[in-house]
Amino acid sequence: MIMFEIETKNLKISEELNRKIDMICRFACVKYEFIPGNIKSIKNTNIAYVKPHILKVKGNDYLILEECEEVFINGYNEKIKLKDLEKLIPSFKAANATIHFDESSPHLHIVGVPFKENCKTGMNRQVGKSDVFNVESLKDIQKELRESCIKEFNKVYNLNMELKEKKQGRNQDYRVSQMKDYDIFQRNYNKQQNKIHKVNSKTEVINEESKDIKEIINNLKQQTLNKN
Repeated sequence: MIMFEIETKNLKISEELNRKIDMICRFACVKYEFIPGNIKSIKNTNIAYVKPHILKVKGNDYLILEECEEVFINGYNEKIKLKDLEKLIPSFKAANATIHFDESSPHLHIVGVPFKENCKTGMNRQVGKSDVFNVESLKDIQKELRESCIKEFNKVYNLNMELKEKKQGRNQDYRVSQMKDYDIFQRNYNKQQNKIHKVNSKTEVINEESKDIKEIINNLKQQTLNKN
């Protein structure tokens, strides 16, 4: 009886692949489980089997291999590109996209609504800006989009151009705590505006009364002159 000894070697996920998967899942606002793959081989033979990494999301198994742009879904019959994975688990609904040429460089404005699901309070699906977009996820998304754009540009025009170094942006992101302070300021501002409105209303009344008094005085003066 021939006995075979099977060796198992775990596959490490690269930092780049791990970053892409984490960015996609955070962008889509979904929970996921990642199971590293392995290589099983029969010792002293050239027979081996590669078990890919498995990404578990919403009841689906996405089979992922290092340095492979394709992802297999629940087996090997259906596959997609890794960059298209977020299309299957979207949590951002784009409503409009407009290219602007009115500044120093062309840029694209995308308007949409990020959302989260399975909320414990209120509606099951709610707007989830802070859950979908944060400082780190936005940096990753912008980096991926920039690289994708220049890659497609070079492909279409048969060029080998490179993007200029990204400069520091001027946009600011307000935190929830800051928004609470803003609400207090807004309420105080509204109170002061109401006071100003009341004072202005009283002033208008006084002005009208002053006009009436002046008119009465002028009439009295005129009557006195007529008697004389």
